[in-house]
Amino acid sequence: MWWLIRTTFITLVLLLSSCSKHSDVEITKDYIRIKPDKVDLHKLLIVPWNVGPEREQLVSKGVRVSLKFPALDLESMEAIISRFEADSWLVRVRRASLASSVVVGQVYIPIAIPGRHSSSKYRRLQLENGVISIYFSASAISKRFANFPCPAIDHNRLIEDVAIDRIYEQDSFFVSVAEVQRIQGKVIDFGYDSTILNGGNSLIGDYTFELALYNSRDKRKVSNFVKVPEVLKVKNESQVNIQGCEDFEIPIQKNEGDKWDSFKWKR
Repeated sequence: MWWLIRTTFITLVLLLSSCSKHSDVEITKDYIRIKPDKVDLHKLLIVPWNVGPEREQLVSKGVRVSLKFPALDLESMEAIISRFEADSWLVRVRRASLASSVVVGQVYIPIAIPGRHSSSKYRRLQLENGVISIYFSASAISKRFANFPCPAIDHNRLIEDVAIDRIYEQDSFFVSVAEVQRIQGKVIDFGYDSTILNGGNSLIGDYTFELALYNSRDKRKVSNFVKVPEVLKVKNESQVNIQGCEDFEIPIQKNEGDKWDSFKWKR
């Protein structure tokens, strides 16, 4: 079944790639400049979480959004990969609220579809979109925690209002030796279904997405960071009085290591 889903996914991306308008790319001996055709956020979804003994009460796991990358023609993609050893897009997500501005997380997403790298450049196929989820801590810790009928960390929040607003103008990427810099902090690995970032106990705020070309092996960016023009806004949350979870205890599982050790369960 998995091979069928994967084949269908790759075929769909191939069909879309063949129809896409490509970015304006300037290639010189010193740098590569990419003026994107289109980079945006789309398909914003509030991820529901049915909780309680009968799974009849509703809170939220978080939000999920798709991110479109600059479309590259074959020659441009080959130059970026071979000359600057960039194999991925680095996505950095920042949240601004009334209190502060913080980096929620960083994730890398391959430029080309994994499994299709070859000594022949003509077999490379660009991954056009990535999917990123920003979850509350109670569901971001692990998939096992996200499936509990009673959320951990006293989570009871329901997201009620979200939006995508265009705020910034589209800037260009400059790929050059001058932009090479090692990335500090954790960078989360790519996942086909979605990559999950931990947004904490409240997700209210404005989320800015920044992109750079990235060498995942050496953990170095090879271009400037460029802001995605759209901003994801989580405007409002309410708190739900979950019934029937008063005596629920988190079952301990050794292989979750320190993912949950720092939290205190207060039921």
